[in-house]
Amino acid sequence: MIFAEHIDKEMSARGARAPGSRATRFRRRVACLCFAAAVLAGAATKAAETYRTVAVIDYSEKLSADDTALTSAINTSLAYRIESLPGAGVVPESDIETYLRAADIRKLWNQDKPAAKEFGRMSNADLVVMGRHWRLSSGPMNSEFRVLYMPPGDSARTSRINFKSSIANVSEYQKKIFDGVMSELPIKAPAGFWAAQRVIRNKDAFRHFGRGIMNINSQKTEAGLSDFDRALKVEPDARDIHYYLGRYFTTRQFDFNRAVERLEKVASARGGDAGAQYWLGFTYYLKADSQSALKSFERAKSLDPGSLETLLMLGMLYNEKGDYEQAIKNYRAALALAPHRASVWYSLAAAAAVSGKRDEALAALRRSLELDAATFHLPARTDADFASLRSLREFREIIDGLKP
Repeated sequence: MIFAEHIDKEMSARGARAPGSRATRFRRRVACLCFAAAVLAGAATKAAETYRTVAVIDYSEKLSADDTALTSAINTSLAYRIESLPGAGVVPESDIETYLRAADIRKLWNQDKPAAKEFGRMSNADLVVMGRHWRLSSGPMNSEFRVLYMPPGDSARTSRINFKSSIANVSEYQKKIFDGVMSELPIKAPAGFWAAQRVIRNKDAFRHFGRGIMNINSQKTEAGLSDFDRALKVEPDARDIHYYLGRYFTTRQFDFNRAVERLEKVASARGGDAGAQYWLGFTYYLKADSQSALKSFERAKSLDPGSLETLLMLGMLYNEKGDYEQAIKNYRAALALAPHRASVWYSLAAAAAVSGKRDEALAALRRSLELDAATFHLPARTDADFASLRSLREFREIIDGLKP
């Protein structure tokens, strides 16, 4: 049984049963986020694979309010561009807030390697990109980044990026920031990348966008939403603003109708938008509309077949639906991208066991325990999905031979 279902049952036992209730929607959100965290988990289970999970963090200590707002806008734009790259995922901003409560942001900025490894363990990030941006009088923008790399094992390495650039043309400025950071990261943009990107074009809209994020992060909700309204009056079709608001209404306000309205504006754009389709699927899942969620995730997959997060959500949804063949297909595709994620092997094992694929279930379970027995040994011993395997000698050998 996959983690979302474990959490779902636990919360149901506590009384969160009413279909469509706020408690049920929150239960689904917790289940989904816990599953995503588990799936992407663990520096200990990561080895040489090309898929990267990136955390983009603002560092605004001692910056003015205007520079803090610009830092928020610039880094959010950077995160959204990274998110659209093949073979890359981004830790959601709402999750980063949670992880930073338990981290020392100054130590991260000063590139303290133990602090970097601990943050990587919490957030499941392979890379942390911290940025701050400020302007001296009417001169160019000063941009400074600290990059923390968390490869497998106990090692960690760091780098710094510093440059100055004019912000007179805000579209070109966002491109320069992205290209400058990418030149230092083990992630590369494909040919023709910028032809498909829709960044904020208007300088005033960009400034209001940053102020909106800053106010939201400071718990000044009404002020933040007013800033976004001002930005959209200047640039009504600004993709990143509607995208931010869609995610905000889903993950922080649980206002799913407003979230869908915003995300549809992005998803319906010419050529499609894989990120918006993913978050539409996520929103529908939290609404307990699994059929609409499946459709959105399938559209996201058609636009970006290499999105690990989309494949995992499809695997989970098909598993919940009882379509184990499709669940297995998506888990296999996820493992082709990230073959050292123990939780994906475990999910594949559970789906294969229920569908009668005994040999594949045993092989996948063995691999999950080889990679992370500390996490998966106890669940494997009691998981109902493995009921058909318990009497097998091979199953007992795996459980007895791969203890943590």
